Amino acid sequence: MLDGRNAYNAISRTAILSAVYGNTTWSPLCRVTRLLLGTEGLVGFYEKGQLVHSWKSTRGVRQGMVLGPVLFSIGTIATLRQLESSFPNASFTAYLDNVTVAAPPGMLGQVCEATSRAMRALGIDTNEDKTEVLNREGPVDMPAEYIRPFAHVLGAGIANDTESELITQFVQRKAEETSRLFRAQLWELHLRNTQWRLLSVSMPRVTFPPADAPPQYEQRRVVRRPRHRGVLGVIMDRT
Repeated sequence: MLDGRNAYNAISRTAILSAVYGNTTWSPLCRVTRLLLGTEGLVGFYEKGQLVHSWKSTRGVRQGMVLGPVLFSIGTIATLRQLESSFPNASFTAYLDNVTVAAPPGMLGQVCEATSRAMRALGIDTNEDKTEVLNREGPVDMPAEYIRPFAHVLGAGIANDTESELITQFVQRKAEETSRLFRAQLWELHLRNTQWRLLSVSMPRVTFPPADAPPQYEQRRVVRRPRHRGVLGVIMDRT
């Protein structure tokens, strides 16, 4: 997994404008894109709700811009498609500034380097501190410090061992974070039944083997019960 450093604020506006104007698919966005990104924008730095400094921006789509995610993706999609054409044995899955690369171990380093170069051409540097490599088999041509037993893919926790405790810990942390955020957002103003609805739609996905599953899955069900109880205990504010 490759992560772009400050990517939202760094991507080339020229790349976005060229992509929008160069493809008739995006023609309905031409005028609004020119309005949003065709001139310098003002970026403010706030402290305790007060504007303390501002500067002019000529790059990026500022976070908070309603069309920001769409324009950012349009600016990168042509590059990703070119990478797919150059490396037919690899696959690229991007969610905004996070790019997940799947490739044979012997060529992963080459593909990741090409991806980093392509992103730099758009003005986006790779955040090496967040580079993660999940290797399932064979030697991989990537630095050892990038290889992990657990990695983040599109917001999900993935491990070679599907029963890894690292997955449980990851989901529990996400559940705790969700609980903390809801309680910080005027939680007590909601009625109790509304609180449960909010939790139910925001809780991390937990897969429960059905009770009538074939016998060969019984051991898996027994193993996962403590994990499920641990995660749900956090979500339901119980220990």
